[in-house]
Amino acid sequence: MKPGIILKKLNGHESFLGDVIKLIDVAAFNWRVGSQKSEGKDRAISNGDTKTGVVIERHLRVSNRYCSAVFFDLNGQIYVVVEVSLSEEGRVRSLLFGQGRQGNKKEEWKKLKFNNVLQFGFDSKFFYWLLSNVGKEFQHDSDKTYKIKLTDVSNVAQLTDKAEYDSKSTGTNVLGSLPALSGLGSNQSVYEAGFGFTLPKMSLTLRLADNSTCYINKDLSNVTSEKGETLTVDHELVNVTLTVYVILLLTLKKSYNADIEKKTWTHNEEASQRKKWALFVIGELCEENNVTLKDIGVLFERSGKKLIEESIKEA
Repeated sequence: MKPGIILKKLNGHESFLGDVIKLIDVAAFNWRVGSQKSEGKDRAISNGDTKTGVVIERHLRVSNRYCSAVFFDLNGQIYVVVEVSLSEEGRVRSLLFGQGRQGNKKEEWKKLKFNNVLQFGFDSKFFYWLLSNVGKEFQHDSDKTYKIKLTDVSNVAQLTDKAEYDSKSTGTNVLGSLPALSGLGSNQSVYEAGFGFTLPKMSLTLRLADNSTCYINKDLSNVTSEKGETLTVDHELVNVTLTVYVILLLTLKKSYNADIEKKTWTHNEEASQRKKWALFVIGELCEENNVTLKDIGVLFERSGKKLIEESIKEA
């Protein structure tokens, strides 16, 4: 089976770059939305008055909506990825995985885990590492010819240590943005970031949250078919979903853990990167506002701080 190609065969085992995938189901999930009152014929009164109001017909006040859900088995664990908006996530989760109430409680799903899902949690340290690797290529451990290149950073969302301030920066080359780099330079906690990736026969622009929720920009993402045709994310939903969650995110997580184990990414490396970002911000602000070294010295003297001279020896 060629990398990046998913055979849409239900209940079949497929080898996807060395990972055993069982695609359990691909479905359009249908649910109803609307509001109704508890009393039968008095439901949905237009002006709230049961005597003078008009009862709105059911087909006008209740509608059907659809979303796609992809279930797959990865190394003995069953996962589901649901394509849904944030505003409707809770409702869909309740309907799709609802355990029932009281005497009608269902146990088909057993215990479900929505947060801190194994392998799919990303902390601030991971984001700092990934933000420091723009332009780098990552190799899949089962196929060294399958390369993922991090091409751009388009979004960074940060919180201060005490979660007092929440700042978001969005745009092309966010790492050239002073607000974004100012936050990164002061070690703010990153909980979401947007990236551009190029993969074999696929280009993805997405925002990744710390809980592994992905917001894919469908206008800037696409898939190239075996015939060279450009296909949309919607057309290749299963392919894109499994590529993101089985290949992309897990490859990045494994690369991060490998750098930690090999000590190529340490606390000192992270601090050095933050310092580079901070110095870039300082330099840009000094140039923009004609700030001189004398001005900085005066500022430190007034604040009671001392300028520290360091001699840096190259290894």
